[in-house]
Amino acid sequence: MKKSNVLNKHYWTKEAEEWRRLKPPERPSKEEIDIYEKNLQEILRYRGNERIKAVIFGATPELRDLLAKYKIFDVTLVDINPNMVRAMQELLKISKGREVVVIAGWLKTGLPSHKYDFIFCDHGTAHIRFKDWPKLFSEQIRILKPDGFVVHNIVTRPEKEAISIKQYVDIYQKTRRHFTYADKFYYNYRCFMGLPNLQTKYFY
Repeated sequence: MKKSNVLNKHYWTKEAEEWRRLKPPERPSKEEIDIYEKNLQEILRYRGNERIKAVIFGATPELRDLLAKYKIFDVTLVDINPNMVRAMQELLKISKGREVVVIAGWLKTGLPSHKYDFIFCDHGTAHIRFKDWPKLFSEQIRILKPDGFVVHNIVTRPEKEAISIKQYVDIYQKTRRHFTYADKFYYNYRCFMGLPNLQTKYFY
């Protein structure tokens, strides 16, 4: 095995371990997955689940397992980070990880137009600049069938919890030895949520 492959394996194994330790809102809670499931049940009542084609923006293992639970196997993942896709593969409980993986950004997926029945997107808008939200939604509409569905989970935070970039840097400098993966998520949400011209990059 080449050294670069060993390093990559170490990286995405570490990512999987970090994700396993995360708690909501950094990863979906049981209550959030219940809401996804209720939406999925409504979609399936409307469309049935024969030959249904789904897209997940990202590689969230909980969503992949949910679709596998309902025997939806024609699933495409869209994620810009191949290491994250590999990391999440280790955390699947039901899905066999047989989804089609497209390594691409969410604003220009390269997927065919009007081919998919629904899209799941967990915390998607947190990764896209506010001014680019119309591009995100337009791309999702483009790839959906005319009567398709999109289910977003959008994270918000109370205004009183907002911190400035300077405060974020100060917190990091004071605690860098103990600044965890979960801390990175938490302070990204507190700092970058609501800023219209910044894109959080904690996944990429």
